[in-house]
Amino acid sequence: MCKAYNLRNFAGKKPSPGQNNVMVTHGFNIKLAFGTAVDEGYCMVLKPEDSEPSLADSFGSLTVADREFVFDDDSFPVNAIARMSPESALLMQTCDDARIDAIGVGSGGDDLLASIDANHDMKITREEFMSSFLGPLDNGGDAFHFIRSVILQPQSLGAPENDEEPAIELGQFFHINWGWREFLTSGGDILYPWRFIIDNSIGPLGLPTPEERVAAFKQANNMISNLVDALKDQSKYPTIVQMEDKLIDCNKDPGHKSKARKQNSVYNTSMAFMEASAGLSYYHIGAGDGGAGALSGDSIFGSQLAYPAEWKPDQFFHESRLAKVAKCLVQKNKNAFN
Repeated sequence: MCKAYNLRNFAGKKPSPGQNNVMVTHGFNIKLAFGTAVDEGYCMVLKPEDSEPSLADSFGSLTVADREFVFDDDSFPVNAIARMSPESALLMQTCDDARIDAIGVGSGGDDLLASIDANHDMKITREEFMSSFLGPLDNGGDAFHFIRSVILQPQSLGAPENDEEPAIELGQFFHINWGWREFLTSGGDILYPWRFIIDNSIGPLGLPTPEERVAAFKQANNMISNLVDALKDQSKYPTIVQMEDKLIDCNKDPGHKSKARKQNSVYNTSMAFMEASAGLSYYHIGAGDGGAGALSGDSIFGSQLAYPAEWKPDQFFHESRLAKVAKCLVQKNKNAFN
């Protein structure tokens, strides 16, 4: 517990202007110090609040394991700003590059979505959508809500509802990070982490230049851009009912075989992008034994493992409403996404 209080004491101290304090420790220490668990490789972002009384004024000292722990005068309560995954910095860098490019500093300020995002805050509000792009078109409100319905929302993954005005978020990265320990044959010594991407509209990670990152961002949002452009045709899509019928349910009757083949190519492209969108090492990680189980036929040291050491998605894993929209747009326009 003394380590936890030391972490808490240090985290409450304000860094020098323009700087950050960095602590590296184990997950159980973080949980004891701040009451929140983090996954392996994650970090917590904490902000000291010197507008509040210091910990020395609030608590003074505590007795921990028969030892007295004294808080420092310059240590304050902290606000938890975020829990960040190992990919977060690269994801935020790409989004910032795309935002700067949209403002016009870069070479691609004419991007469709960027032209609608008037204040370049990486999200399109209903007001921006109506005034900056669709203007007086009668289907504008329905188009906005339909676009939001085909994009994965944080609430569907358990995040609390946002009280702010609903918006089309530009640049989202959703993943599942979980796993379990195998007890049947190893007594809990082997850990199975499963980490896979649900949605990525930011682009592959690790690209070295701003130009490459911006290009990847635009490619990742290509389906959304094409959908926005298609919905300008209010004679074809006058209400959300027709949008649902023609852009989601059209797959019930794919029509000509060549169209079906083109649809499948869009589906396969979507699968390939998802599998590569954060690197092969991210998409699924084998057993915590370093992959020995996977390399030796789901066994380790001659003992058969109770569960597969490696998981791969089936053909339905990547299916989404946005992928269905892409198929429908291709069916209606063979040049879509070329």
